[in-house]
Amino acid sequence: MIINSSTFGELKVSQDKIITFSPAIPGFDSGERYFIFTDDENETNEGEHLFCWLHSADDEDLAFALLDVLKIKDDYQPEIEEEYLKMLLYEEGDIINVYNIVNIPENVKDMTVNLLAPLVINFTKMRGMQVILESGKYKLKHKIFEELNKAGKEVV
Repeated sequence: MIINSSTFGELKVSQDKIITFSPAIPGFDSGERYFIFTDDENETNEGEHLFCWLHSADDEDLAFALLDVLKIKDDYQPEIEEEYLKMLLYEEGDIINVYNIVNIPENVKDMTVNLLAPLVINFTKMRGMQVILESGKYKLKHKIFEELNKAGKEVV
């Protein structure tokens, strides 16, 4: 499948890499089908990807920058409610990853990540959803560069 992204140009994605978000990501009801991809422009000095993109397969203008928070904040432990796991069709042994949406302002050093409402993806079933954490432990706007400095990581 070819996606003509308004931001990234032509993107080729295999049908088996499409993740269905049901329910849709709140506020973005234009489609439920997304895919994840990375690029080499956001590697750390260790060569690992801090960021990736979640792009809509239904809307060429819709893409979210994502962060795997555990790569910079190893004490992030979101508790995913049982009802969410059921909606993701989770079964023991399924591969589940948690990503967080990044807000990139004009001054990149002020970039924040949403720790309160992570995206949870069951890669075994290719199902995803955004969940709201109930603990009150995490913030909506968490400064990324502060965590990078604490973790001793530099973005190249």
